[in-house]
Amino acid sequence: MFSGNIKTSIGKGTFADHLVEQLIPSDRWGKEFVTAPIPERSVGDVFRLVAKSNGTIINVPGMAPIHLNAGDRKEFELPSQQYTHITCNQPVMLAQFVKSQQDPQEPADPSMMMIPPYEQFGADYTFTTPEYSHPEYGNASIFRYKNEFMIVAKKLEISGLLLDGNMFPQTNWLDIPGTNLVGTSITLDHGPHTVRHSDPLSTFGGYLYGHAYHESYGFSTGMRTAKIYDPVI
Repeated sequence: MFSGNIKTSIGKGTFADHLVEQLIPSDRWGKEFVTAPIPERSVGDVFRLVAKSNGTIINVPGMAPIHLNAGDRKEFELPSQQYTHITCNQPVMLAQFVKSQQDPQEPADPSMMMIPPYEQFGADYTFTTPEYSHPEYGNASIFRYKNEFMIVAKKLEISGLLLDGNMFPQTNWLDIPGTNLVGTSITLDHGPHTVRHSDPLSTFGGYLYGHAYHESYGFSTGMRTAKIYDPVI
């Protein structure tokens, strides 16, 4: 199933865009999430939770516990530059929204991406960056996407990460409070890329975001699709 809006704005900005995502089946939802902030933004990010079961309790650091019943939803915001570890007592679905542009120094139309549960992180991802939809505008940098790969991984295992078969670039990793994880983002050239770990049992999360003049996009670079909380019959 796909869900979204033909043209909408997010937050206080007036810029609007088409938002749509393929939803994660409810038997693949998770109880643990790690969010990554959108690079080069200062206005924060919007998140939406959807509960599967009655009596769902979601813990977001710095907020009072969120109580939801089956089918209920809750929106909240997290500040820019903040990685956040979210835990739940029942499986939920989580989406992240990039806010509409509020400052010409931060060009970005709104975009939407589903956040894979921590339980569904994979050990390798292959993806490609999309083309900007108005190449006739010219070759100036604002008319090409700046592609940002956001990653969260176990702190003791980052040395085994590989980008396109080479060692992962040197970057500034930030500790994620309450976990053994760290997060960062790097800028990628246009085209296909593969990010994997030399240990096939070491999992990590990946998200791709790009922004340009009057456009932005965002999507997770992949996830496992195990039925992790189905009852055993």
